[in-house]
Amino acid sequence: MQDQVETLTAANTELWRLLKKEQMATEAFSNPPEPVSGASCSHCASHQKAFRMMRRSNVIESDLVLDFQNRRDDKNSTQKSELKQLQSALNALQNKYDDLEKRKTDPFCRDSEIVKLRESVAAENQRFKDANHTAFKANCEVKQILAELKAEQDRSKKLETELSISNAHIEQLQDTIEAYKRIPELKDLQVGICKDWRCNHRYMEARQKLGGFEDEVSKLSQANDDLQKSLKRQRQDNMDLMKRMDENVIGIPTFQIVYEKTKPKVANLEQLEELRFNLRNLFIFFPAHDEEYDEAIMYMDFLTGLPKGERERNVGWMYAACHQGQTLPAAKLELFRKKSTPTRPEPVCRSCFVACMRAVGANFEKRGKKSVCVNVRLRYSP
Repeated sequence: MQDQVETLTAANTELWRLLKKEQMATEAFSNPPEPVSGASCSHCASHQKAFRMMRRSNVIESDLVLDFQNRRDDKNSTQKSELKQLQSALNALQNKYDDLEKRKTDPFCRDSEIVKLRESVAAENQRFKDANHTAFKANCEVKQILAELKAEQDRSKKLETELSISNAHIEQLQDTIEAYKRIPELKDLQVGICKDWRCNHRYMEARQKLGGFEDEVSKLSQANDDLQKSLKRQRQDNMDLMKRMDENVIGIPTFQIVYEKTKPKVANLEQLEELRFNLRNLFIFFPAHDEEYDEAIMYMDFLTGLPKGERERNVGWMYAACHQGQTLPAAKLELFRKKSTPTRPEPVCRSCFVACMRAVGANFEKRGKKSVCVNVRLRYSP
């Protein structure tokens, strides 16, 4: 109400000023002065007087109008800010009212807490469902990082070779200069940069190229260190995910091992974490899977999924896991080396592979003369 009173008072003052202005113009037209001898007529005099009054009035008109507009805008902004404050206070009161209304119907907030607990349980269940997908994405990123690391290592080796060749050439040139200094005719001559433009140009190009090689080797070394750290972090993340998947979590069924009539081999992977990582990296385990995976095909897929330089080491680990840490016999190792091909490794220690798969949670069943796994499938094609 106070703002309305001030606004109306200002508008009323402005209207009174305009009314006085109109009265002055009307007075000038209504009461024309008497004409002076030799001057213009009374109407011309009144028009001239009104014109002068109007000019004087219009001189201060713009300032008055601007002042009125400024006061109006200030009042408008003040009212808007007060309106926002009142709206904020109203919203706070409304929130407080809604909270009190909820407490009235649910004094101890039991219903809202139950809803929150149900939402958290649903989120945890979804997180465990997505565990395999997360591990798959992490493995893909690890493979990509390994490929980039190998390419950068090859490039770094190539640059180091070029740098060593350049250093040898520099040493050869320095030896040549020292040999020239030993000659009596050339002993007292100054040896320095040739003033010929072509020699100077070649020298500057060689210096720039050498500096570029050194910078590139430094950058590649830094990139190699970063990739090594990233690879180590990705491997650690994969190990953490696999350990979390191995735990018995409420709502996630455990794996049941189906034993055969003959007592199978038992594998101990406590000291062979890298073998466990390789097995869990290639295969995905499911509580109930309706596909059958032949034991022999499964063994071939595991070995072909490894680099050629790591196959022999993994076969040795599988044998050690089932024979209390003993090394692979020389006869079996020689058989594996002779008969293995890049696409078809020799099936040595297949029973040890089955025992290691049982140790990480695989279920095998007999189908006639062959053994199949019923809860495992490939994570990616080897």
